[in-house]
Amino acid sequence: MNSAKVSEWVCIVSSIVFFNENTKITEFVMTDHDKKVVKAVLWTTSKYISTDTGHTSPHQPEVMNYLERIALQGIDMQVVTFASRLKTIKKEVLEGQFI
Repeated sequence: MNSAKVSEWVCIVSSIVFFNENTKITEFVMTDHDKKVVKAVLWTTSKYISTDTGHTSPHQPEVMNYLERIALQGIDMQVVTFASRLKTIKKEVLEGQFI
């Protein structure tokens, strides 16, 4: 991975890699403008919190349906780690198959 330079044009792609009834993990991948070099990868975990109670709460059915449609397929979080996903991303970028 190479760091992004000041004023360099980059491409940032975000994807949902995991979700359940009250949690989602979003993956952000930064590459160079031509999507040939990985610059950075970030996973963020978000919890769905009820504003009324301040506690975790299940997603509404509409949200679950939406997440099912947009989440990346084929990622089993019981098997996939951040390190293994990073290797996959680097390989896909190198082979020109990343998004």
